[in-house]
Amino acid sequence: TDLVQLTRARQQEGEAALEIQTLRRILLDSQPMGTAVDLQWANYKEVWVETHVTLKERASASAVRARLLPALNSLLSPLPQPAETSHQGWPFGQTLYTSDIHRLLVEDEGVDAITRLQLCVAAAPNRAVTALAADHFQPHTWYAASDRRLFRSFNDGEGWELAPNFPAAEADVRQETIRLIEPSADRPGLVALWVHQIDSMGEHRFVPYLSADCGERWYRLPAFRGRVEDMAWIARETTPIILLATDQGLFKLEINLQGAIPTGSYSAIRQMQQPLHAVAVVRKDNQIYVAIALQSRGGVYLANGLFLAYDIEQEWLAASYALQRGAERDEDQQFFRPLESAGGQQPHAMRGEDIRYLAVQYEDEGDPTKRVWLWAGSMAVGWEGSRR
Repeated sequence: TDLVQLTRARQQEGEAALEIQTLRRILLDSQPMGTAVDLQWANYKEVWVETHVTLKERASASAVRARLLPALNSLLSPLPQPAETSHQGWPFGQTLYTSDIHRLLVEDEGVDAITRLQLCVAAAPNRAVTALAADHFQPHTWYAASDRRLFRSFNDGEGWELAPNFPAAEADVRQETIRLIEPSADRPGLVALWVHQIDSMGEHRFVPYLSADCGERWYRLPAFRGRVEDMAWIARETTPIILLATDQGLFKLEINLQGAIPTGSYSAIRQMQQPLHAVAVVRKDNQIYVAIALQSRGGVYLANGLFLAYDIEQEWLAASYALQRGAERDEDQQFFRPLESAGGQQPHAMRGEDIRYLAVQYEDEGDPTKRVWLWAGSMAVGWEGSRR
């Protein structure tokens, strides 16, 4: 109520609209002791209705249209309507169903039947989806990329909306595509994504963007001089670190969140300078392991994640050796189920197989004593007419 009164008072002074900074100052001036002010723009989604309406005999099509269009606009709008109507705006957070629209349409005295009804949205990840990721802390929250557009869903994909405030393409960029999205498993709200850009000169670059509030605001970090194939999060105490699988080997991007704007710095991991396809972080028994897949069918290797975070040199173990050591300790406590080839052979380092993707599956993510699986996805070369 106070906010509405303040807004009306300012509008009476001749200001047609209030910027959010002005509203924030007004609220802070009248802020009661012991309270905090957190003012953000409300999220909304542009939506429209496509329908086919059959009219009753002698009903006027123009008259029915004149009644239905304002009624639909009044129903869908989140804003209170003029005083002569009883509608106070669509309730915040309430799901809109086609049955709500159907009920309004059939109530009109000139409508006989509704033969087609569809709710449409202005944008959705319905084509060329290049990246998809679930948030580790926010229930039912997903991120998806379609070309350079970033979408969020808060209901397990039932509905999608464009992420607000995602930066527009730079002036010299001819084409850009979001290739990777990865929420942090250590820090709530922290999300990183990588954009592949082609500038006006035909040069390629990979640019990271970072959000600390589940995609509400995004910050550009320095571009990487090379091709980024995959990424994974680890941490050194309170410092978030992004591990990068690149065409130049394994790199770290250390994130500094202390200032008003996040910053990042790159460093190469000297022990692994071979081109990589994929990287994954595995958490098991309060330990952190890093798995990488080498290009040129070089195999899958494991290392201690904390050693990488603290720049401690170590030996990279072939997956077969590391897995066998785990099995020797205790068959029930091994940190990976042994990797097997398609023929069910003994565990090996996946040499000779074109591994392009690594994924981690937890038997029970909340119980560190449960088993963990590392999945390695290989590239399958098809042929003309093949269904593979």
